[in-house]
Amino acid sequence: MEFEKYSGLGNDFIITKEELSIEEVVKYCERRKSIGADGIIILKKKEENYYMHFYNADGSLASMCGNGIRCYVHYLYNHNLVSKDDEILIDTLSGIKKIRIINDDKNDFWVSVDMNKAINTTEIKEIKALDRKFEYIYTFTGTDHVVIYIDKEDLNEEFVIKYGKNIEQNKEVFPKGTNVNFVYVKNMDEVEIMTFERGAGLTLACGTGASAVGYISNKLGKTNEKIKAKLLGGNLEIELKNDTIYMNGPSELIYKGSVE
Repeated sequence: MEFEKYSGLGNDFIITKEELSIEEVVKYCERRKSIGADGIIILKKKEENYYMHFYNADGSLASMCGNGIRCYVHYLYNHNLVSKDDEILIDTLSGIKKIRIINDDKNDFWVSVDMNKAINTTEIKEIKALDRKFEYIYTFTGTDHVVIYIDKEDLNEEFVIKYGKNIEQNKEVFPKGTNVNFVYVKNMDEVEIMTFERGAGLTLACGTGASAVGYISNKLGKTNEKIKAKLLGGNLEIELKNDTIYMNGPSELIYKGSVE
């Protein structure tokens, strides 16, 4: 299999033209024993548009991945399949996304993704996770997300893995699982986020998660319409315009390779 490895703020993906079995997806995503990645994207077309066929590291299909779609557009650009001047349409399981290349510099490639409108819910619910109870809000930004606001001192990897995993695996509340975002609101213009992703665990960045946080935080009056989302792997810009979410962020080609 010939492939290219891309990173969106440390959220890393294998991109290839080849069809893979679920077993191969899991094998190639395993770190230390194979290539290692948070997911795999298969190059496909659906009618006239490119289609992002996305697998999580555990082999499950994902409807959308914010960091992944930026990397996918970068891959298409590197193969001369799209240009900077195009309005790029990428089909996904959650619908067609409109994308602009902001900067095509080799060492500073930035993409803006129209994430469409989130499911409009600001209903606050409560969930028990191990020895804690959390208030959460659910929304859908191409995939399922819950947003939980916590204090700065709780926003650490140990805390997020411990409680995020328990919430993600609560099938009574979330039959299909969910992505869990823990958020500290620094001020009206900046938030810090750590996400425990369904099918991948704690990752360095989650674009759909940052989009969910930007949307809900603004609806609750916690932030302005444009914010900086600080993630473990770096920063994303999230902006709301007439309830449509725009996610701006970088992508990086790490290396090219092949495996048998």
